[in-house]
This record gives sequence, structure tokens and C-alpha cells, in this order.
Amino acid sequence: MSPVSVRMSALVQAWRDMANSPTWERDAATITSPWRMGMWFLVLNILIVAGLIAVYAVVSSISTQNESSVILANMGLGRLFSGAIFLALTFFLTVFVPIRVFGVFLGPRVGRYFDQIVLSGITPWRFMAGKIMGVQAFYLVVMVVSLPYFLLCLSFGGVSPFEVILCALLLFVYVHVLVIATLAASTLVSEIV
Repeated sequence: MSPVSVRMSALVQAWRDMANSPTWERDAATITSPWRMGMWFLVLNILIVAGLIAVYAVVSSISTQNESSVILANMGLGRLFSGAIFLALTFFLTVFVPIRVFGVFLGPRVGRYFDQIVLSGITPWRFMAGKIMGVQAFYLVVMVVSLPYFLLCLSFGGVSPFEVILCALLLFVYVHVLVIATLAASTLVSEIV
């Protein structure tokens, strides 16, 4: 077997392990739950609209028309609005990602089904990979929901699609750093309890 086919078979096996994880199955069910989606969309839209209103209020409250026109000429309304949207998304993900991830270890111990997980033969890798896959799906849903706002920012000008994609990738990395930190904290808390 060639090294490439060995790597491909390892990737296929890793994908099967993630897709066959109980944490992924539970996260997939909660991500598509109508009342949870409605709550997330409501909170996300409130944060984004509040950020857009705040940017508009700051720009319109500048004392002279010349100062606000200089700011808009240098930055562009689209750049200001996309910055506000990314700040709202960062705040939203900073609150909701740890809530979704924190109980991955503590939940089974408190719910007294940790022994069943251990005895079922699920490897820690499969358990963790399913949770990470669930967070990626959650991030994807959040980004798809915020896409119309970014299209609005692109139509205002001042921001390029490359900058929006770059910021989305940075936010993706931030979410995974947040997941790792939350899982580490969850491990420490679950060991104390």
C-alpha cells in the first residue's frame, strides 16, 4: 500500500469514528431542534442588529458632518458594519460554544451514565471528535445565518469578500481555541467533582 492510500484510509476511518460518536449524534439532534434554532437565531439577530444600530448611532452622533464623512470615506460603511457584525458573532460564539461544550465530561458523570460509555468501548478520541464535529456544525449554522448581513456589508462597499472570508477563518480558529480551552477546563472540573 502506498503512503497516500494509508493516509486516506486513516482519514476515512477518522471520519467514520466522528460520525459514529454519541456526542455528535446528540449535537446533531440539538442543532436541528426547532426551538433551540429559534432561540439562537433570535439572540444572534438581536446582537447583530444592536451592533449595526450602535455603529450607526456613533457615526451619526459625531459633532460635525465633515468628521463623519471623513470616517466613512476612509473606512466605508460596509467595513464599519462588518466589524460590528464580527464583534457580535464573536460575543455570541464566546457565550454559546462553552455552554455547548462544557458538559461533555461532567454530564455523563453527574447523569451516572459514564460507566456505560466506558463499557461500550467508545474511545476517548471518538467521544471528543464527535463534540468537535458538533461545534463545527454549530459554527457553520451561525455563519450561514449571518451571511445575509455580510452580503449587505459587501453592497455598502469598503470591505472585500476576501476580508470577510479571512475574518470568518479567524473566527473559526478562535472557536476551536475556545473549544480546547473549554474542554481542558471541563476536564479539570470533572476531576474535582
